[in-house]
Amino acid sequence: NISPNVRKSDLSIGGVVSFIDDDGNKDVMDYLLPMMASKGLKMASAIISHWTTTKPTYYLNKPLLTIEELKKCLVDYPSNFEILNHTSNHTSFTGVDTAPLFSEMEKSNKWFLENLKFIPSGFVNPFGHYSWNGLYVTSQYHRYAFSTAIGVNYINSSFSNYTIKRLQFGSPEAGGNVPVSQIKTYIQEAIQNNGWVVIMTHVKGFDDYANWRTDFEELCDYIIAQNIKCLLPSEAFSIFGNIIENINDSNTGFKMLANGQTVNL
Repeated sequence: NISPNVRKSDLSIGGVVSFIDDDGNKDVMDYLLPMMASKGLKMASAIISHWTTTKPTYYLNKPLLTIEELKKCLVDYPSNFEILNHTSNHTSFTGVDTAPLFSEMEKSNKWFLENLKFIPSGFVNPFGHYSWNGLYVTSQYHRYAFSTAIGVNYINSSFSNYTIKRLQFGSPEAGGNVPVSQIKTYIQEAIQNNGWVVIMTHVKGFDDYANWRTDFEELCDYIIAQNIKCLLPSEAFSIFGNIIENINDSNTGFKMLANGQTVNL
């Protein structure tokens, strides 16, 4: 296991890939997690805490993971699964003051403590977007966070603990999605240049993507064939994450990279 308190940047050699599914759809337990674990792969689920008991309108006909089902996933797949915070109500972290963001964080993390007995180390920005206020508030509660952005993450001055890039897997016809062929290109880039590819899925959102399971399993098999490391987000962060990232409420700060270099934000 990789200690969460030590940077092991040498493990970036040969590249790393991580998977995160957003929102906590029950298909994570029924299909995605068992399938990936059977192949020796790992994944995380970004949970919107309030939705485990109260569904939003557009989820009324889609089952979401309950508290007991989340616990079962953690028990049944202790080495292949982890949970990230995705807020209490999927509240946008852009265009608002810090007060409602602090409230959202307090509610979600209180839920995690009461129901799962821990606070996740990682966070997923709602809608993949963020603001300086959002980054500042997130940094007060979590060690790292993910956005939605094209590209590979590297140990360099542009890496931020709170805007880690994720590629959105989904139907090639839908806007914003990255087709499997292009994800493979980023994986090759990561292998050659010691980078970290993070792949995002929304298993609840594939109703219009008839071949998504075939395409996704093809991607999983490709990753295995390339012999690139598949790690949980927390494990990968312990390789690539900045040792220090001081974000303050005055739009300034500094960071120390995993290789020891110090730069201003």
